[in-house]
Amino acid sequence: MRLLLMLGLQSHFESNSSCCYHMYLYIACVSKQRDDEWEHILNSKIWTLPHTECGIIPALRLSYHHLPTQLKRCFVYCTTFPQDYEFRETELVLLWMAEGLIQPLEGNKQMEDLVGEYFRELVSRSFFQQSGNSGPRFVMHNFISDLAQSVAGQLCFNLEDKLKHDKNHTILQDTHHVSYNCCRRFEIFKKCEALKEVEKLRTFIALPIYGGPLWCSLTSKVFSCLFPKLRYLRVLSLSGYHIKELPNSVGDLKHLRYLNLSRTAIERLPESISKLYNLQALILCQCRYLAMLPKSIGNLVDLRHLDITNAVKLEKMPPHIGNLVNLQTLSKFIVEKNNSSSSIKELKKLSNIRGTLSILGLHNVADAQDAMDVDLKGKHNIKDLTMEWGNDFDDTRNEQNEMQVLELLQPHKNLEKLTISFYGRGIFPSWMRNPSFSLMVQLCLKGCRNCTLLPSLGQLSSLKNLRIEGMSGIKNIGVEFYGQNVKSFQSLKSLTFSDMPEWEEWRSPSFIDEERLFPRLRELMMTQCPKLIPPLPKVLSLH
Repeated sequence: MRLLLMLGLQSHFESNSSCCYHMYLYIACVSKQRDDEWEHILNSKIWTLPHTECGIIPALRLSYHHLPTQLKRCFVYCTTFPQDYEFRETELVLLWMAEGLIQPLEGNKQMEDLVGEYFRELVSRSFFQQSGNSGPRFVMHNFISDLAQSVAGQLCFNLEDKLKHDKNHTILQDTHHVSYNCCRRFEIFKKCEALKEVEKLRTFIALPIYGGPLWCSLTSKVFSCLFPKLRYLRVLSLSGYHIKELPNSVGDLKHLRYLNLSRTAIERLPESISKLYNLQALILCQCRYLAMLPKSIGNLVDLRHLDITNAVKLEKMPPHIGNLVNLQTLSKFIVEKNNSSSSIKELKKLSNIRGTLSILGLHNVADAQDAMDVDLKGKHNIKDLTMEWGNDFDDTRNEQNEMQVLELLQPHKNLEKLTISFYGRGIFPSWMRNPSFSLMVQLCLKGCRNCTLLPSLGQLSSLKNLRIEGMSGIKNIGVEFYGQNVKSFQSLKSLTFSDMPEWEEWRSPSFIDEERLFPRLRELMMTQCPKLIPPLPKVLSLH
C-alpha cells in the first residue's frame, strides 16, 4: 500500500517538474510510517494548487506541520542566524538548552543527549544538511530558511538581513532572538540603537565573519548602552570581538544561561559573573590572554559547560571548582603545587564530565591516593584524555610516586583517545596494555624521556593512530611492544616515531608471522632517529 502511495506522489512530481525538488525535500522531511499518514499526504489540497501557487513555502509548510512541537521550536530558533550560516551541532544544542526548548527529562538522560536527539532528528528530516565546506558543520537550504522565517515572523531574525531590505527597520517588542554580523566600531553603536524598543530580548549573538578580520572592537559605551536593556537575556555571544574586560554590570543579567567570549582578548572576568546563578555554559576557548577565572566560580552550581580550550595563559584553577557537580565540559584542569583548593581531588565530585579532558601539572600530586579519589575509571563519558606532567626532569621528581599516580588514574574502557606527556617513570602501568580498551583509536606518548620499555600497545584492537615522540630512553623495541597475541596492531593505519635519539634496534617477535603484523598500516613516519640500525621489520617494507 505504501509503495503504491509513493508511486502516486512520484507520478504527481513528474507531471509538475517545477515542484519536483521541493516535494523530494518534503518526503525526506515527513518520515511517515503508517499508510493512512501517506494517504493523507497524497490527498492533501497542496497538490491541487495551480502552478503559480505551488511554491516552496506552502509545500514545505506541510513538512513543518508534521514536526513534533519541541522540534518546531528548535527549528524556528534557527532563523536567528543569517541564511547560509554554518553551525555545529554542539553550538545549537547549547543554545537550545539555554532557551529551554526541550521537554522535561525522563529517567537518567542528560539534557545534552536529549537535545542532541532533536538535532539529529532535524538532520534526518533534511531540515539541516551537512556543509561540504567546513567538515562537521551544517546549513539550512535557502528554501528551508525561508520556511523558518515565514513561521518565525518577528520572533527571531538576523539584524543584518533585516537592515539589508529595510534601512530604517526597528526591532519590535515581541522580538526575542537577534543576531548580527561583526562590523566596524562606528557601526556597532548604531546597531545597538535598533534595540532601544526591546525590553525582553532573550538572545543577542554577535556572529563572527569567518575569513574576515579576526577582531572587531567593542567600547565601554556599547556595554553601557546594551546591558541595561538586556535584563531578560538568556544568551549572550560576543565571540571574536576585541574585548579585554567586561564591566561588572554583566552580573546584573540574572537570567543569563549562555555566555560566549571565545576568541576575544579578555584577560580576566569580573567577579560579578559568579552572581549569574542560572549560567549553564561559559565558553572561553581560544582566549589566549585569559590569566584567571573568577575566584567564586564555584557558586555557579548550574554550570554545565566550561570550555577553556587553548586558554594558554591560564595556569591555575579557581578554588572549589569541585562544587560544580553538574559540569560536563571541563576541557582543562591544572593541578597546583601545595594548593588544596586546586588539588586533583576537586575532580572527584565531577562525575558528569564528558568529552575531552586535559589534566595538567600531575607532577604536583604529592599523595598518590588523591589520584585514586578522582575515580577516572568511573567517568565513562570521557572520550579524549590528556595526562601531562612537567617537562623539567630535575631532582625534585618522584618517579615512584608518578607511576602510582598514573596507575591510579586508569580511565574507563570507553576511552577513544589518550595522550601521556612528560611522564617521569621508566615503565608504564599495567592498564596501558589491557586489551579491554577496545575503543581506543588514537594514542600519543610524548616526552617521557625516562621510559626504557614501551607497553604492549599491539593488544589495542581498534588502535588506528600511534605516535611515539621524544622517548630518549628507548634503545630497543622488541616483543614487549607487540604483546603475546599472534594478532598485533590489527587496525593500525598511521605509525609515527619522532625524536628518538638513542633508539638503535627494532625487532619483530619470532612467534608472530610477520605477514600478520600491521596488516592495515598506510603511513609510517620516522624522524630524528639517528642511531636506528637496519634491518627493520620486513613487513614495513611492504607498506
